[in-house]
Amino acid sequence: MLQRIWVATTNKQRDAGVMLIGSLIAFSFAVNDILNVSGVITTGRFISLGIIGFIMSQSFVTNNRFNQLSNHNETLTDKLKEHNADLELMSELLETKVEQRTRQLKLANIELKALANNDSLTNTFNRHGLQQYIQVAFESYRRSQNLFCILLIDYDNFKDINDIYGHDVGDHVLLIGADLIKSGMREQDKLARWGGEEFLILLPNTDLQGALAIANKLKDAISADPIGHPVGVNVWVTGGVALINHNDTFETLFKRADDALYQGKQNGKNQICS
Repeated sequence: MLQRIWVATTNKQRDAGVMLIGSLIAFSFAVNDILNVSGVITTGRFISLGIIGFIMSQSFVTNNRFNQLSNHNETLTDKLKEHNADLELMSELLETKVEQRTRQLKLANIELKALANNDSLTNTFNRHGLQQYIQVAFESYRRSQNLFCILLIDYDNFKDINDIYGHDVGDHVLLIGADLIKSGMREQDKLARWGGEEFLILLPNTDLQGALAIANKLKDAISADPIGHPVGVNVWVTGGVALINHNDTFETLFKRADDALYQGKQNGKNQICS
């Protein structure tokens, strides 16, 4: 045991020196008692004191080890608390980033939906955007016989406007004309740029006479004043109105409106036909 404690001391292991001292005390007193019993010396018996010294050194080492472990545990506990605090902070940051990304995705989806359904020049519906309202109108008619009409409006001689004034002025005419139509529509009506200079208006809960009245009102609003600054362009439109029939599909309904528009073009333009 002394040899192993001596090796531990030379290797500078913690508390090995204290154990060496306690062991030497116990060993010395044990040798003393052996020599005393043998009659070599007459110092008396001290083995009990040696054992007490060894126990005290061992108790010192044990208590020191316990304090070291306790301090180490406290250090580990503090580090664990720091790591937990870091994890909580990272979790909060991650939740915040997820919420931000979710909001960004929602906004992106809204923008994509708007791009898919709206005409970028006139800020009206495009064909795809208006189809959902047309479908609702058909379902309402089949279920409750709620009449509706569609109005197809086309600018007269629009190619001449582009050729004479340029496409920028032509785009401006379309934009202002769309705004004039929107300002003259009812809240329930829906407007879409159908293509080029052609616009389609859905008129729910409207009979043919009501649709013609609305169409003429919109035609007059567009042609009332020259459009564009500094160049004022006189603009006229021709329109075709069609009322839903019992066996109609959208294709047949649209064809009647388109035929009425063509009739108006053939009859001199700047008019509404049905």
